[in-house]
Amino acid sequence: MKIGVFAFALALAAPLFGDCVYIAMDTEKSVEILDFPVRGKAVLLADDAGNIRWQTLTPYGSLTISNARGVFQFELSGGEWKSLSSGFGAAVKRVAQEVRKITTGDFGSSYEVRKSGTHIELVPKDAAAGKFVSIIKVKPREGSKIPLEVEFVEVSGDRTVLKISDFSENASAAGAFDEKNPAAFKLPK
Repeated sequence: MKIGVFAFALALAAPLFGDCVYIAMDTEKSVEILDFPVRGKAVLLADDAGNIRWQTLTPYGSLTISNARGVFQFELSGGEWKSLSSGFGAAVKRVAQEVRKITTGDFGSSYEVRKSGTHIELVPKDAAAGKFVSIIKVKPREGSKIPLEVEFVEVSGDRTVLKISDFSENASAAGAFDEKNPAAFKLPK
């Protein structure tokens, strides 16, 4: 459900801030077959043109770039980004298109939005999305629309939690969305 995770984080942040948003996250994935959650770190860059870079830093290195030319996936092997081919390109592109729609604030046709204490809950209206995610819980920072934490509860009961550790608006994205040279972009320190 990696695409869904970054899609929602992008949806919350991109319409609120400048040309390019950078989000660093601590991730935690709990699955029924494991007695412990898998923890990691990831970053997201998204610009107002709809380009997306989702990079998993730990526990393994992976990268998804979505731009006007398509969706491209890579894995880090021997210190270099190796291109992956999968049969999911069309599906990932449809998800990226939905992300672009959400970034304009169009939750109405995709999610039922509810307030629950300090959280905002999004329930997918789309039958296809509802087969995978039962609810998305967002905890915004106090006095802000920037999320502090986003939790995805899958239909299976598995959960993914993103804790936002760093957020920058108008971030430098030179080379971030170049699928021909994915190593050109250097993460902010």
